[in-house]
Amino acid sequence: MSQLDRLGKLGRLLCAAASARGDRHTMDTLGIPSLVLMERAALTVAHEIRERFAGDGRAVVVLAGPGNNGGD
Repeated sequence: MSQLDRLGKLGRLLCAAASARGDRHTMDTLGIPSLVLMERAALTVAHEIRERFAGDGRAVVVLAGPGNNGGD
């Protein structure tokens, strides 16, 4: 499967405002703290990276900004 094909598997992408609304709803309605949301997102991304690229000998580089950039 090509990298372009893999991108199609990502599903629906949200803009920053929609993502923030979803986060706020989840925190307010379910009482899940922001830190927990980010931890879950990080664990899910790490799992997907391992599943897709494990054992192929390539490195994975993560670029992260200072914050308020959709980290979760």
